[in-house]
Amino acid sequence: MKIRQYTAPTMQEAILKIKVDLGPTAVILHTRKFKRGGFMGFFAQDMVEVLAAVDPKDADKEKGQPQGESRERAPAQASRPAAALPEGLDLGPLAAPGAPRNAGPVREQREAAAMARELLAAAGLTARPPANEDVVIPAGPRYQEGVEPPARRAAATAVVEQAPPVAPARSSFGQPAAVTMMPEGSKLADEVGELKATVTDLKSMMATLVGQLEMTPRTPQQFPTLLQRVYDKLLALDVDASIARGLVVYLQREQPHLKTYDELCDALELPVAGLLGVSGPIVTATGERKIVALIGPTGVGKTTTIAKLAANFALSRNIDMALLTIDTYRVAAIEQLKTYGDIIGLPVEVVLTPQSLKEALKLHLDKGLILIDTAGRSPYNRLHINELRSFLDVEPRVETHLVLSASTRLADLKQIVKNFASTGVDRLIFSKTDETDIVGGVISIAHETGLPVSYVTTGQSVPDDIMVAEGQSLSRMLVQQLKG
Repeated sequence: MKIRQYTAPTMQEAILKIKVDLGPTAVILHTRKFKRGGFMGFFAQDMVEVLAAVDPKDADKEKGQPQGESRERAPAQASRPAAALPEGLDLGPLAAPGAPRNAGPVREQREAAAMARELLAAAGLTARPPANEDVVIPAGPRYQEGVEPPARRAAATAVVEQAPPVAPARSSFGQPAAVTMMPEGSKLADEVGELKATVTDLKSMMATLVGQLEMTPRTPQQFPTLLQRVYDKLLALDVDASIARGLVVYLQREQPHLKTYDELCDALELPVAGLLGVSGPIVTATGERKIVALIGPTGVGKTTTIAKLAANFALSRNIDMALLTIDTYRVAAIEQLKTYGDIIGLPVEVVLTPQSLKEALKLHLDKGLILIDTAGRSPYNRLHINELRSFLDVEPRVETHLVLSASTRLADLKQIVKNFASTGVDRLIFSKTDETDIVGGVISIAHETGLPVSYVTTGQSVPDDIMVAEGQSLSRMLVQQLKG
């Protein structure tokens, strides 16, 4: 299977690119819409991204070549370079002869309908013959790196179920729909109406196929019964598949004498702790100033964590310190931090610009510790991330702690860490460990990034519900959930 990614202003143009590059036997795996360019969210261009694939055997049949003959031997049409795909995906040669460049959208939809019916027939299902073959290519399963086929098929089901209804159409299949803003009876209006009217039925066909595929047998178990149970539970706790497999192999090789499930779980406490790096608490030295900033997405508890740290350093260790906040997006956050500052007896400065942050740091040169609270940023908003980086860049000695909620699933944790990496992350803090019974993501992301964990918060109480991170305590938490 050869896979390629295309971007275009419209779906029709993307389909034309696919047909030219991969030929008429190409299959759509995934589509998404996004915006490109613009300024501060305005004037961005709507774009479509399409992931398509072609089986070389099908392409050879289309050309009349023997199946074993390489496609590269045939002259290939020039194609544009493919966009970047997830790492680890071997694309192989991608050049392929395509359909005629003047193939219209209606013809392309007809070919897509034929491919869908062949797919249903291969699964042992009978598709209802359409009254009109001019249909739209459906969105296939969303590509996810490292996801097993059953999960991908589940994603396809969600795509089909959540797809918006197509309107307006006069009947459920094959009848032309009313098209506005076009002369009634025009050829273009008729073709567009026919395409829209058949989308619903093709979605139904694909949903039936997905349901049938879900009933296929899953991959046989990889380990003996008890070890397979441990492996499955690790995956259920959101432990990365490669880490889970490594832990079970460790049990299989190093602990063959263990006979019960609980014994196997207990034996994982030490190796899991070894997966984690911890940094210890924030360290201050006499005569030196330490600047620490807490960053992270919205709603992870940065302001409350700042208050816990401030209370512990100011009251328990009697360190002269100050609090700065650049979270001007939420008035409540400023008032909350000021309230904590009044209770603890610490000055609180509100910073509006990078320059004012620089001035505020100069104002508190005599402080042994300065804690900086930042606004929650969406990891998917590059503009906000760059704005945050402009603040942190004014002081190269700032120690940055990325606050992550322990209840966030692993896939999202990976994306958050990746997108915040440009700000210069030094440490990780995991909040809300009391609000989840699945900490596999915490273990996995700490191991995968190699970033040390500094603190873990266990509740909302200030200053009590925070502790210095220890690999043993986090691994013990995972083991208890395994046995639960």
